[in-house]
Amino acid sequence: AVADANAAVDRLGKDLVRLNATRDELANRQADAQAAFDKAKEQRRTALASDPSADITALSRAVRDAEDHAQMFADALADIEGQIASVTAERDAQELSG
Repeated sequence: AVADANAAVDRLGKDLVRLNATRDELANRQADAQAAFDKAKEQRRTALASDPSADITALSRAVRDAEDHAQMFADALADIEGQIASVTAERDAQELSG
């Protein structure tokens, strides 16, 4: 039983390493997507300030697309954080029972 508990703790530890690496990658990608969103907003603002005939539809679409992309990564990041919390709780329970 102790060996099984130790194996479970080891497996959960490996899961945490993998999940943390995924979280770090998603955080980097979300930061890049947020920067692209901020850039799209600035481009729209600049274009409209300098050229009142600028294509507001295309500029706004670019902003919406960039915002959706950033939000997608934020949602994925929140999901991974939840998985990390769940696996951490499971590992802690295994360590206490083992």
